[in-house]
Amino acid sequence: MGTVIKQLYRKMSGNMEYCFNIESSESLGDAAIKKLALLLADGFIARTVSPQPHFSGARVVELGPRLNFATAWSSNMVSICRASDLPQITRVE
Repeated sequence: MGTVIKQLYRKMSGNMEYCFNIESSESLGDAAIKKLALLLADGFIARTVSPQPHFSGARVVELGPRLNFATAWSSNMVSICRASDLPQITRVE
């Protein structure tokens, strides 16, 4: 199986949310998604992370790094995922 991309969202305020683009070497099961939600959550509170975006429409703008550049934050997050028994995670931006 090839690369799989999954998004998780964390609402930051009434008009802003983080969108985490998660690249993995295989599909993520429910247990892996729950573990990722805890790692990405605000204060390890899983309900602060959602698989569905909080905002939609033509006025939504997404900002992030170039896809051909892996950030230091992503490298650190992949290391945390591997230490948390999520070795299939290859990138998080």
